[in-house]
Order: sequence, then structure tokens, then C-alpha cells
Amino acid sequence: MRLFAAVDVPTGARASLDAAVAPLRDRHDAVRWIPARNWHITLAFLGELTTAQRLRTQVALGMAARASAPCDLTLDGTLGRFGDRVLWAHVVHDDALTALAAAVRGGVDAAGVTIDPRPFRAHLTIARGRRGRAVPRVGNLGHGTGLPVSWTVATLVLYASRPTSSGSRYRSVAAWPLAGRGRGRP
Repeated sequence: MRLFAAVDVPTGARASLDAAVAPLRDRHDAVRWIPARNWHITLAFLGELTTAQRLRTQVALGMAARASAPCDLTLDGTLGRFGDRVLWAHVVHDDALTALAAAVRGGVDAAGVTIDPRPFRAHLTIARGRRGRAVPRVGNLGHGTGLPVSWTVATLVLYASRPTSSGSRYRSVAAWPLAGRGRGRP
């Protein structure tokens, strides 16, 4: 099973970003736009895991969630690129998201699962280049589009990913509330 750990984007934030991105979709139809229903913020991509690895990872993610505080996120309308291949929305966040990502990665490592060693960089992928076409260079979606939009993340989710000819399909495998202390919580 191909898995990743992530935090979800609530319906209101998803709708605001979706509306802001819509004009770009119309102008850049050679780019593969990620459907809004698939948007999430990946904390760790785990790849293909055996059942035993998945079960150990689920225990580790549950422990990471129990020790981690809820975190505040904002989509501010700034876009960036990873080379010519990925267009992403910038995620403004507090230290709690960085701590959650570190707890997830540490727990997964302790469960014996090797993950990408690149440092965590919070982003929300909105498009990928295809057929040799680069994603557009867009600096900011502008205001008046419902952005910026903020929310508090209170749940860690383990997703399964299944590639299809029309793009990946995601489903939640497990979820845990973030129950740690932070932001003045007792």
C-alpha cells in the first residue's frame, strides 16, 4: 500500500484557493492541475509499505499525534515552484506544524520505514507539468479571491494513494487528533 502522512485542508480554505486558482487553469491547460478534493499538506511520503510496516507506522503516527499540539495554517495566495515540474501554494504556519512534521518523521524512522531525507517544507501542490510543459510562473494569486484564509489543524491523517490514468486517488486509512500541549493549552 502506497502511503503518506498529511494534514487536510478544510472545505472553506479549499474553496477559496480553488476559486483563486480557476483563472490559471483556464490559461494553462497543458498543465496537470491537481483536483481540489486531493489537496493536502504532506508531512512525510512513506511510499509502498507492507502490512507489518503500515501497522508499525500507524502506532508511531498515533504517538506523534498525541504528543503534538494543534497548529495554525494560512494560505496567503503566494505561489512557488519546485523547478519547472511542480506549482505549489505557500503555507504560512506556526512552529507547531514543524514540530508535528518532525514527530511524524522521527516516529516513522523509529518504525523502520525509510523516507525522503529532504527537509520538510510546508506547501500545497496545485499543479504538475506534463508532456514537457513547465508549470506557469505565478508569484501571487492576489487579494479579493478569498485569500488569505486560515484554519487550525487538529488532526493527523494517514492516506493511501492509488495512481490511476486520470491522476492519483486518495483515501484516509487512519486519523488521530493532535492532543499535545501548545498555544496556552493546559
